[in-house]
Amino acid sequence: MIVLLTSYLSYDNIHLLRHWSQHAQGKTMKHASTNAIQTFLLQCRQIIASKDIIPSTFVVIRSEKNKKTMLELGFTDKQLMAVLEELTLEDYAEGPRNDRDFRGTVWIFGKCIKNREVYIKLKISEMDEQGNEIATLICLSFHFSEKPLTYPYKEEE
Repeated sequence: MIVLLTSYLSYDNIHLLRHWSQHAQGKTMKHASTNAIQTFLLQCRQIIASKDIIPSTFVVIRSEKNKKTMLELGFTDKQLMAVLEELTLEDYAEGPRNDRDFRGTVWIFGKCIKNREVYIKLKISEMDEQGNEIATLICLSFHFSEKPLTYPYKEEE
C-alpha cells in the first residue's frame, strides 16, 4: 500500500508520521532519528536568525526555575539564544513527545554550562503569542537539571 502525503509537514506531526511508519513496520523506537533531530535543530536556528526581523518568533517562558538559572549563569536572552543555536545531535536527550499542557510536541536537550547540566525543553509552535500564523520557537525550560539526562547520540569520551 502506498500513501501519498500532500499536506504541509510541520514539526508537530513529524512524531506522528515516525510513529505511524514504525507501527506499520512493527517497530517501536525510543528516540527520534538523527535526521528528525537535525531537521528540528535547523528550524530552531532559522527561527532564531529571523528574530531580529520578526521579534515574536522566539519566546522564553519566565518560570521561577528558568529565571533563577539564567540569573545564576549571568545569562541574557541573547546568550540563551546562542546556546540554543549551538545545540547539536549529541545534546539531544528525548522527544519529540506530547506537550502535557498544550497541543504539539516538545524536544528535550541538555548542555553542560559552567560545569552544570542545563535541562532545555523546546517547542516549535505554528502561532506566535499574538495568534499570528508564524513558526515560533518556545523555550519552555532552561534550568539546572533535577536529575541526570541520558544522551543517546553522545559519543563516549
